[in-house]
Amino acid sequence: AAEAAVGVCLRVAWRSLVLAGVPAPRLTELLEQMLIAERQSEQVFLTLTYLAFPPGRGQLRILRAGHPGPLLRTAGGTEFVERAGGPALGLLPGAHWQQEDVPLPPGAGLVLFTDGLFEGRIGPGSMRLGEDGLLAMARDLAGWPAAPFVDALLERTEAAASRYGGLADDVAVVHLGWQAP
Repeated sequence: AAEAAVGVCLRVAWRSLVLAGVPAPRLTELLEQMLIAERQSEQVFLTLTYLAFPPGRGQLRILRAGHPGPLLRTAGGTEFVERAGGPALGLLPGAHWQQEDVPLPPGAGLVLFTDGLFEGRIGPGSMRLGEDGLLAMARDLAGWPAAPFVDALLERTEAAASRYGGLADDVAVVHLGWQAP
């Protein structure tokens, strides 16, 4: 219950800071301050990926804090958007995060997901799917439209982990697409 309350507090703070026009790096620092002030344990931390799509620029701004980079799907293939990131909020208090611009080719799609999608065990011991395994699955589905791609990616990751306890963490997947102005 305590973590849920902190989550609500951070969500309200995030919305307020975004509406106030606070730049992403400063917003992240302020969220960390709020997290530290409100959490009941130092083991409570927050991962995030912050995206902004400036209109008409054919790019996105990304800031990552302890969260995996999204997948960028283009006509040429599927790759991780692994720009400079920083630690999860609350792990190294006082850290700084930078946002970077990433070009978006026409017709590209961006797939955001929680780490539960690739942290499921797929073999004995601690063998996990991992980011490389997830990327291989995503590349196998390269030509698929957005909704079937997401469904198949979820089915494949669940199937890979099913013999070893299934997907043990929360799983969320969002596929973003946009059209040129």
